[in-house]
Amino acid sequence: MLPNTSPALTQARSPPAPAVTAFSSLFDSSIMATAIAVAMPGDRPRVPAGFGKYAEALKEFNHVISLHPASVRLARALKDRAWFQATCPDASFRNGQQAIKDAKAACSIMIWKDENTIDTLAAAYAEIGDFDSAAQYAQQALAVKDISSINSKRIQRHLQSFQQHKPIRL
Repeated sequence: MLPNTSPALTQARSPPAPAVTAFSSLFDSSIMATAIAVAMPGDRPRVPAGFGKYAEALKEFNHVISLHPASVRLARALKDRAWFQATCPDASFRNGQQAIKDAKAACSIMIWKDENTIDTLAAAYAEIGDFDSAAQYAQQALAVKDISSINSKRIQRHLQSFQQHKPIRL
């Protein structure tokens, strides 16, 4: 059992479960799940997405957004769902039109000043095959004031993909 947790939130196993399984068991409680979703929107859905559980991840992204978190948290949740729906390796979970809608809403909330959110919009346009718009938004993301060198290099790679008419995949 994890320290400082009740038996209801953990499952006794023999041998002890890996940390990821123990962490996932916290999500069994809807109260804990809501608290985590509000405190860390976008983080909770990343757990199942990281393990290839795309249906569960999409359900979690939708749940986080339905909680109507504060503006910056809502922008992050919208951006994360847009990125997921624009870049998921499983085509059945990609939805470029919804990704564009979510990314535009997130960009508006962030006043078009967050390079990662603008880059997500670029990826969404690439998903629907509009590589000219994708390249335009990637260039806009690169023009954001005080962009880090790490983000700049990543977005440059994305721009090169768009110029070659290739979408981004996770």
